[in-house]
Amino acid sequence: MTTPLEIALAYVARAWNPVPVAFRDKKPTAGNGWQHLRINAENAAQYFNGVRRNIGVQLGAASGNLRDVDLDCPEAIAAAPYLLPPTGAIFGRASARNSHWLYVADDFAEAIDVATLNFDDPAPHLDQKERLCEFRVGGGAKGAQTVFPGSTHKEGEAITWEVAGEPSRVDGARLLRCVGRVASAALLARHWPNHGKRHDTRLAIGGVLAHAGWSEQDAKLFAEAIAHAVGDEDVADFKKAIGTSFAGLGAGAPITGIPKFADIFGDAVTRAIKDWLRLETAEYDAPRAMLDAKPRRVAVTDGVEHDAETGEILAKADAAPPSGCAGQLGILSSAQFVAGFTPPDYFIDGVCQRGFLYSLTAATGAGKTAIALAIAAMAGRGGGALGGREVQGGQVLFLAGENPDDIRMRWIAMAHHFGFDIDAICVRFRPVAFDIGKSLPDLRAEAEAAGGFTLVIADTSAAFFQGDDENSNTQLGAYARTQLRKLTDLPGRPCVIVPAHPVKGATSDNLLPRGGGAFIAEMDGNLTAVRSAAVVKMHWAGKHRGPDFEALRFALENVTAPRLVDSRGRQIPSVIARCLDEREAGNIVAAERRDEDVLLELMLEHENAAIAALANFAGWTTGDDATPHKSKVARILQSFAAERPPLAKKLRGHWKLTAAGHEEAARVRDERKKAEQNAAKFSRLGAGE
Repeated sequence: MTTPLEIALAYVARAWNPVPVAFRDKKPTAGNGWQHLRINAENAAQYFNGVRRNIGVQLGAASGNLRDVDLDCPEAIAAAPYLLPPTGAIFGRASARNSHWLYVADDFAEAIDVATLNFDDPAPHLDQKERLCEFRVGGGAKGAQTVFPGSTHKEGEAITWEVAGEPSRVDGARLLRCVGRVASAALLARHWPNHGKRHDTRLAIGGVLAHAGWSEQDAKLFAEAIAHAVGDEDVADFKKAIGTSFAGLGAGAPITGIPKFADIFGDAVTRAIKDWLRLETAEYDAPRAMLDAKPRRVAVTDGVEHDAETGEILAKADAAPPSGCAGQLGILSSAQFVAGFTPPDYFIDGVCQRGFLYSLTAATGAGKTAIALAIAAMAGRGGGALGGREVQGGQVLFLAGENPDDIRMRWIAMAHHFGFDIDAICVRFRPVAFDIGKSLPDLRAEAEAAGGFTLVIADTSAAFFQGDDENSNTQLGAYARTQLRKLTDLPGRPCVIVPAHPVKGATSDNLLPRGGGAFIAEMDGNLTAVRSAAVVKMHWAGKHRGPDFEALRFALENVTAPRLVDSRGRQIPSVIARCLDEREAGNIVAAERRDEDVLLELMLEHENAAIAALANFAGWTTGDDATPHKSKVARILQSFAAERPPLAKKLRGHWKLTAAGHEEAARVRDERKKAEQNAAKFSRLGAGE
């Protein structure tokens, strides 16, 4: 199925009423009377007539009592698998996967006579949407519809199936209770204390649910959903606290309840939770009683749960749908399975995708910032080829949080040497570290004003981290998930690259970012930069979503520029990165190896020579006055020390060859002499002829 008409007909075949919707919008094109429109196989072509458009589906009786649980925030999406009934029909988009869960609930919307039930955060932070989730039931005069797969979101993302089977049939009252639990878990996760009160918070929630008559099993599942939505919460301790509360209630001991809960979360959140979970007794008319049923007090006899007052045997709220029904497992046909494919949108062909989050891990001085600036410049100039790989052009946002003054100097030098106009290039900078989460609304507005960002670089991860322990894997994982990941949702679905410092003890062949497994689990890939003298190799380690790729190589060059001077007019050197093709990289590597061989032999011959003397012996000088190039010698010595085993080490201020270094230097000397002898031999043979 490739056209809107074909997709609409497929929905008609499923007894769903399709609705024509404007492309990259959610507004029906039929005007205010769209809910009365009935589209079938005979008239579908009239509404889906070749014009590019989205496809909605009407909820409620018009589509066989179809209902949509719309999860509007990451916390609700995270909690849903624990608290919603299983279903075979789930869809979403790249930045909001699994955000729509479909069900069939008979005679539900008519009983409440509303189109949607909204669950809103009563006290959202400045950077957060108010809406947590929405239960679209399709009752009432206005009706409800959802934009379905086969459509394109306003941000340009394809709306696609995650599971394209049949929606589960569920009891409407049960489904609403489950949605209320999802909204409650999401709300509590949003307002979860950062530290200090977490154990008391777990006990308070356990006490509230125990007092409300929940089963311990349901309470622990609710706790697990909250922990998953928070991201860095200790699930085991949370469940233990739940067990402690239920055991205390059973033993007649005093346990915490609503007062402690309100003290932690505040009155507004507490009122919402009491309403959504029906934690207080109230009188309702018949329809509201069906919707807002308070959790019953449960008793267990011979392993069977029943209502403690009426004796009615209860089905578990989280039980799977009855077996023997086709569509419950979400098994897809070949066509349905393939329909969920979204082609990758590469920013750097074969390396980085739009809408993906990458770390760029390298040791200090290895060139990660220089490489990030080189990539930003290429994109801001309209794109081009980077080591033979196409780079998309577009608007770029560079968040210079670590050292904005250094970034300014490099950018001035790059403009001179790469030949771009600083005033015209499509790259924007924010030269300060800040809280990304709190600034998301402003970042979103900036992206919209720019027409959408293609690339965002946050230099560095450490500069924007707002936690109190940079060595905490848990905090770094939550930071990546709740702040850095949000940058990929900005208008334009940018590729996001975050230069990062490595973990302690990282080696050049296993460069992982600080935060370890918890941080890298939130990345779509961990790019790496490894420096060998003047050449930096960019590849990946630990994780990369997509095919492997040949490493990109950059030369780090010390440069000056006419505009780059100090207050006395003296030129200031800076470092820029220039991408190399395979031939250039090979020539540089070969030259570096020759320099290393020269230094090894000199150290073998002049065992106690100082760095300046070694530079003079090698003939390496710098400047007009032929000053010994000590920094070149020092750089090569550092590379010797980094070898495994090391070839040289520093003892009491002097560099000396190790045993392995002596062996390698002798080998280099012998190979050089042998090559000279062979050259002389061939020279004599040539003269004799």
